[in-house]
Amino acid sequence: MKYRVRSKDGELEYESFQQLEEAARMGFVDADDELLREGESEWKKVSTLPSLLKRKRGGLSVFRTALTYWIVAAIGAGLFAFWALATGNTGDKADLYAEGITAAFVCAGILFKVTVAAQKRRR
Repeated sequence: MKYRVRSKDGELEYESFQQLEEAARMGFVDADDELLREGESEWKKVSTLPSLLKRKRGGLSVFRTALTYWIVAAIGAGLFAFWALATGNTGDKADLYAEGITAAFVCAGILFKVTVAAQKRRR
């Protein structure tokens, strides 16, 4: 089924609902636009299709998830571990070296947690 979308900038035609969903996700279709299905004569607001609009991604909001914060923590722990291991390996700094090993294990644990959580979200 074909769909036509009319906005203040003009009209676009989509061959399938999947193409329409992709256009909405990319921001080409807004809630204020009007939609005409093939075989119908009445234009409807896109906002009457909440299933189409809820799938729209929100740009930077993708980075405002708990997994993002865990990844940033893992990067910080990894950088500290690298620095502590490199610095603690020289001279009499065994305690710094031990902290580096601990930070490396923390980094690995966080990355394991993120990987498991990302896998669960995909299913």
